[in-house]
Amino acid sequence: IDMARKGGLGAGVELYVFHLKPNNRPGPDFTEAGIELKTSPLKKVKNKLVSKERLVMNMIDFMHEELEDFNKSSFWKKNSRLLLIFYLYKKGQPKKKYEFKIVRLWDFPETDLKIIKDDWKTIVKMIASGKAHEITERGTTYLGACTKASNSTKTRPQPFACVPAKPRAYSLKSSYLNAI
Repeated sequence: IDMARKGGLGAGVELYVFHLKPNNRPGPDFTEAGIELKTSPLKKVKNKLVSKERLVMNMIDFMHEELEDFNKSSFWKKNSRLLLIFYLYKKGQPKKKYEFKIVRLWDFPETDLKIIKDDWKTIVKMIASGKAHEITERGTTYLGACTKASNSTKTRPQPFACVPAKPRAYSLKSSYLNAI
């Protein structure tokens, strides 16, 4: 495991703590329990811990994403129940020395889930309208659709338009992580 790469700490936790081989399967990491493992950095701001960045959940496959039923969506199939591990990020510190601050099994509360479902509907409405290339993170509250490409010219086909779109992943916004 290359701990220096983005996501390296999460892959290390999967392998060395839970003895799970890191993968890109569409389902949750702990298959039988239906739990997805996620690690996320915190930073100190005025003696308070806050989220350092959004938490990327899973890639959106424009061509095969469920557009009708949230409960059948790739987001919900993978992330309906989370084991969240928040660690304290310190610039220049090796990742293996990061301190875990919060470990929490997370089920989305109904009030949050309503907002997340509305955000999901906003995202899939863009896909269904042939506008995946116009998706931004501005139009949603808790669940975003962040760009995921090693370079800005990488694109993917979308099902309802000839215009290719930047690869995107579902993500939980920093403001939502702070609420957690």
